[in-house]
Amino acid sequence: MAVTAATSPLIAARAAIRAGRPAEALAVLDTPWFLRSPTAEVLLLRADALRALDHPGAEAAYQKVLAVTPREASAMMGLGAIARGRGDTKAAIAAFESAHAAVPRNLRPLDALMREYRDARRWSEAEAKADAALAFTPGHLLALMVKGQAARARGDSAGAIAAFQAAHAAAPTDLKALDQLMRECRDAQLWDAAEAAADAALGIAPDHLLALLMKGHAARGRGELDAATAAYEAAHQAAPGELRPLDMLIREHREAERWEELEVVATAALAIAPEHSAALLALAHMHRRRGALPEAIAVLRPIADTGAARLEFAQMLLDLGEDEARAEARRLLQSHPDQRRARRLLGRAALDRGAFAEARADFESVDDPDLATILALALLAWREGRPEDAQVQIAAAEAMAPDDPRPLELQARLARDAERHADAVDLFRAALARNPSSADSLLGLPAVLASTGAFDEAAAATDQAEAILGPGPRIALLRATALRRRGHWPEALEVARAACVGEEPPLNLIIERTRLELMLAGPEAATAALDTARPNTPKDRCDILLHRALILEERWDYDAAAALFAEGAALVPRHAELRLNAARNALIRLDAEGAREHLGATMEVRAAPRRQAGRSSNISQTHAGQILDEISLDPPFLADLQRIRRLPPAERIGPLGEEIRGNPESTAAAMQLLLAHRAAGPLDQPKLVDGAVIPFRICQFWTDADPPPDVLALMATWARHHPGAAVTRYDDATARAFLARFHPMVTRAFDAAHEPAMRADLFRLAWLYAEGGIYADADDRCHASIAPLLRPGLTLAFYLEPWATIGNNFMAAASGQSIIAEALRQAATAVLRGDRDLVWLSTGPGMMSRCLAAAMVAAGGPPPGVAIFDRPVLHQRVAMHCFLPYKSGNRHWSQAAFRKGARDAAVASPTAFAEEAPALTTE
Repeated sequence: MAVTAATSPLIAARAAIRAGRPAEALAVLDTPWFLRSPTAEVLLLRADALRALDHPGAEAAYQKVLAVTPREASAMMGLGAIARGRGDTKAAIAAFESAHAAVPRNLRPLDALMREYRDARRWSEAEAKADAALAFTPGHLLALMVKGQAARARGDSAGAIAAFQAAHAAAPTDLKALDQLMRECRDAQLWDAAEAAADAALGIAPDHLLALLMKGHAARGRGELDAATAAYEAAHQAAPGELRPLDMLIREHREAERWEELEVVATAALAIAPEHSAALLALAHMHRRRGALPEAIAVLRPIADTGAARLEFAQMLLDLGEDEARAEARRLLQSHPDQRRARRLLGRAALDRGAFAEARADFESVDDPDLATILALALLAWREGRPEDAQVQIAAAEAMAPDDPRPLELQARLARDAERHADAVDLFRAALARNPSSADSLLGLPAVLASTGAFDEAAAATDQAEAILGPGPRIALLRATALRRRGHWPEALEVARAACVGEEPPLNLIIERTRLELMLAGPEAATAALDTARPNTPKDRCDILLHRALILEERWDYDAAAALFAEGAALVPRHAELRLNAARNALIRLDAEGAREHLGATMEVRAAPRRQAGRSSNISQTHAGQILDEISLDPPFLADLQRIRRLPPAERIGPLGEEIRGNPESTAAAMQLLLAHRAAGPLDQPKLVDGAVIPFRICQFWTDADPPPDVLALMATWARHHPGAAVTRYDDATARAFLARFHPMVTRAFDAAHEPAMRADLFRLAWLYAEGGIYADADDRCHASIAPLLRPGLTLAFYLEPWATIGNNFMAAASGQSIIAEALRQAATAVLRGDRDLVWLSTGPGMMSRCLAAAMVAAGGPPPGVAIFDRPVLHQRVAMHCFLPYKSGNRHWSQAAFRKGARDAAVASPTAFAEEAPALTTE
C-alpha cells in the first residue's frame, strides 16, 4: 500500500507537467509526504515544474538533483535551458555539453547544442554536432537542416542545397526544409529547382505564401514576366493582407509601365500600411511620368524624411523649379546622411538651370569627391566658358578611374559640342573599348557620326547599339533623326510615329516627332503630338514651351509665341536653343533689345564650344546678330516700324509700303510687309495670269564639275520624281559660259563672288530669268513631285522661311520675270560694290525678300501670278537643307561667314552649327 500510495501522486505530478500544468504538479510534490523523503525523481520533477513557472528557485532545484545524482542529464538540460533563457550562451553550451557527455547517444543534448551553436553562428561546431546526430540517426531532420545552414554560411551553395534536399527527403511533409531549399535555389538562380521545391510545398499547403512567391521569382528569373506577374497575383489572392506579394506586383507593374495596374496594387498596399514607402514611391513615380509633378510631391510628402524617399522627394522638389520648392529640397538634403550624393544632387539641379555659382558651391563642398562629382565640375567649367579647366577636371577623373568609360564619354560630348567630330568619334570608340555595353557610348557614337554626314557608318553603329541594348525608343530616335538629317522626312516621321505607339515615349522622341509633324503635317498635327509629352524637369517644360512657341509661329502668331519664349527663358535662363529662337522671334517683332538680350544669353551659354570651334562669341558674329545690326542702325526708322507693327495685319500694309518706298534697302521692312500680308490671309492663291506657264524643267548648281556622291544622290531625286522634265546641272565653268549672254557686270560679279553660295545665288537668278523653270539647291531632297503646285497661270513660286523671308533654295519662275531681273541686278551690284554683309542679306533670302516686297508695294498687293507657299506645303514635297559632309567644313557659307581667321590645326572642321538655324529646320 505504501508503494501504491507513493506512486500514484508521482504519476499525477508527471502527467500535470506534461499537460502544461506545472503549478498543479508542484502542489502534489510539495506535500509533506514527498518533502520528508524526496527521491532524485521527485527532485527532478519539482525542478522541471519550477522552471516551467519561471520560478527563481528552479536553478537551485536542478543543482539539488545533481547533488544526489551527478550524471543526471535531464538536470543538466534543465540548467542549460535556464541559461539560454537569460541569454547566457556560454553557460547554456556548457550545460548541454555536460548532458551530451553523460548520454552521448541521446539526441536531446545534441539537438540543443546544434541550435545553440547555430544561433551563435559557430558553424563548425554546429556541423560537428549535426554529424554526431546523423551518425546514429541518418535521417535526423534538425541535423540535416543545420548542415544546410552551415554550408550556406560558408558560401557552399551546392552543399546547402544537397543538405536541404536530404532534409526534404527525410521529412517530405515538413515545410521548413522546403522553405530553406527554395531560398537556396533562388539565391543560386537555379530557377527550375526553386520552382520544383515550390510545387512540392504547394502540394502540402496550396496557399503557402513563400512557394507562390517563389514561383513568381523563378518565372522572372527565366524572363517570363507575364508568368511572374500571374504568380505574384496568386500569392496576393492567397494572402491579401500580406505586403510581400504587393511589393512584387508594384515592381513588376512599375517596370512594365502598366500604370493602371500599378495604381491598383499600390492602393491595396496603402490600405494595409498607409505609409508603405514602396507603394508611395510607385504612385509618385506614376504621377511624375504622367507629368503631374505637384501630385507626385504630395504623395511622397508623408514619408519625405525617410531614407527610402528623401532623395527622390528632394529631386522632385528641385524639378518643380520653384524657389520655395528648391529651398525645401536644400533644407531636406542638408541633413541627409550621404552628403556627397545630396550635394551632387543640388549642384546638378543648379547646373541644369544655369545657376553656375550655386552649382559650383555645391560641387566644391563635397568632401572626398567621387567620379560623378569631378565630371560634374568638368561640365560646369565647360558651360561657364572655361574649357581648359574642364580638361583639368576630366584628367583628374581619368586618373581616378582609368578603366571607367564616363570620362571619355564626357570628353566625347564636349568634343562634339565644339564641332570636333572626328575626336568625338574616337573618344566614343575608346569608351566602348572600356565598356562595350555602355549605353551612353552606344547611343552617342551613331549620333555624332550622323552629325558628320557619315550616315552609313551611323546606321551600322545604330544596328550595333540595337543588338546590345535591344529595340526601343532610343534606337527609334537615332533612326528618325538620321533619316531627317538625310532628308528622308516622310520615312523619319513614320519611324517616329511608330515608336510613339504603345508605351509612353520619352520626351526627346516626342520632340523629334513634333518637329517632323510640323514640317510635314502642320501645326495641328504637331500640337497633337506635343500634347502627349509628360514633362518631369524644368528643362523638359522649357523644351515643350519652345516647341509650342514654334507651332504658334507656324500659325503666324509671333506675339503669343514670344510669351512662351519668355516663360521658358524664366524657367531655364541658359537654354541655348530656346534663347536663339526667342532672338529670331524678337527680331521679327522688331524688339531689338529683346533680341540683344536673348542673343547675349545664347553666346554666354555657347562661349566654350564657339571658342573651341574658332568662332567669335560676339553677338554680331551670328546670322541673327547681323539682322539685329541692320535694324538697329536707324532708331527713328525702327520706331516707325514698331509703331506700324502694333496695327492689325491688314492695316499695316499701306504704311509699310510707304516705309519701303523711302527705305528700299531695309530687309526688316520687307519682312514686316511679307508677314503682314501672310497674317492677313494665305498667299498661295494669287490672281492667275492668262497664258503664263512655268516651264517643266529643273536646274541645279554645284561649284565643281563632279559633285560628291552624296550630293549627286540628292540631285538625282529631282529627276526621279519628275519624269519627263529636263534636269540640268551646272558648275562654275558651265555657269560662267551661260552668263556670257547677260550684261558683263553679271559675269564680273560671278567671278568676284568670294563664296560659292554667292555664285550659286547669282547663277540661279540668271537661269530663272533667261530660261524659266524650277531651281532647287543641291542639298534639297525631292520626295514628291512639285508639278501639282505649279498650276497654269503662275509666273513665280516662292515659300516663306522661318524668318518671314523668301527662301531661295527653291524657286520657280516663268522666263523674263521682272522681279527676278531686279534681284539679279541687286545681287550683282552688291558683289561688285564689295558689300561685306552676310550672304543671306546681300545675295540670298534677305535680298530676295526686299525685291519681292518692292514689287508688292508697286502692285498694291501680291503681284498677279506670284504664289508664296507656307513651309509645310513645300515640305510635303521637298526636304530642305539636308545635312551633307561638306557642311562640316569651311565650304558652307554659314561656316566661313563668322570664322575668326585661320583655325588651329588641332581643331577639326565644324558641322553646320545648329544654333544658327531655327529649331524646326534641318541642319
